[in-house]
Amino acid sequence: MNVIDKILNEWAYRCSDGIVDLNNPEKKAILDKVLKEFNISKINEVESSEIDQIINTLQETGLKKDALVPIRNILANYDDKQFANFKSKFRSFNIDNVSKIFKNFKDFYNITFKGLGAGEVMMIIGVKDSKSGGTATKDIEVNGKVYEVKELAIGEFSLASDGYITGTNYLTHLNSFKQHLTPGVVSFLNLPQEQASVVLKTINYYEDNGPNNASRGFLNNLIETCKILKEGILNLNLKDINYITVAGKKIIVSKEDYEKIKSGSGPVTVSFGEEVEESRGNTFKLKNHPWVKDSDYVKIDLYEIWELFLNKIDGMVFFKYSSSPEGILMNTEEVNKNFIPFRIALNTLVAKDKSFVKKEKEIVEEEN
Repeated sequence: MNVIDKILNEWAYRCSDGIVDLNNPEKKAILDKVLKEFNISKINEVESSEIDQIINTLQETGLKKDALVPIRNILANYDDKQFANFKSKFRSFNIDNVSKIFKNFKDFYNITFKGLGAGEVMMIIGVKDSKSGGTATKDIEVNGKVYEVKELAIGEFSLASDGYITGTNYLTHLNSFKQHLTPGVVSFLNLPQEQASVVLKTINYYEDNGPNNASRGFLNNLIETCKILKEGILNLNLKDINYITVAGKKIIVSKEDYEKIKSGSGPVTVSFGEEVEESRGNTFKLKNHPWVKDSDYVKIDLYEIWELFLNKIDGMVFFKYSSSPEGILMNTEEVNKNFIPFRIALNTLVAKDKSFVKKEKEIVEEEN
């Protein structure tokens, strides 16, 4: 890096918005101070003018200092051939030329900061008439259309704030389900050991992880739990409920514990459950729960979040996609065809490429 480049970088760094401007008295004063520190009386304004024009253009697209400063640094380190190639391709591609954009501007791919992911800056540099959507809309806007830009990891991407489960039917139903599904209900239904194990696994996962995270395994287990509960409630025979009376309260005990007490063969250790009436009330609340009445509603609730997300965009650009690692553009119909709602992480729905999902473990249908 030559002296002029160092001066320009330092000048841009000290400007609050990262943009140098000789016509701005405040910024000119900053430059004078920088020049004094470098023991230079004036700078060749011509050498910096082309980079300035590029940075000014990108500032007009909505990119902020956190992106503009590293862009300037990369350009300042280009040799004449690299810079000439950059200028000839700068903001000249249509958005569907993703792989060409990556090939020509991959040096800018990893410019990221909070609210701006990998590939977004590169796309704005490469796509003509594009601008940053910022946090208020979407990653990129091109001629009135909005696009999300995502880097895939093992075929997954987060829906970010548009995928929050807060305020959705999924979270409402999950909280209600958790409130009424208790170990006492498992005993009240007198479920076979294998089925009881599935239901208790659901209970334990929720207690350990809360509603903000739901692994693929948990969602699979949740759907199976709903099916078991529906069958168990339909086959419920109150005569089969085992309980003992303690201080006037009927306490549910497992069949095994009940047999120990009934036989009276020496000391036993009994794990007491809930009162019969409490478990009875929770069971009949679950009977009317949408997920228990029809386990497909778990899928429906997830797809409701997914469809709201897709309805807000015109397309998505994916990088590190299995068949096109250098980038591919999909419209919303193609996204919906190739990805499924997969899990919940940090309060947000995560989608996954169907080709990465084992078919026998799917929690959603191949088609909506």
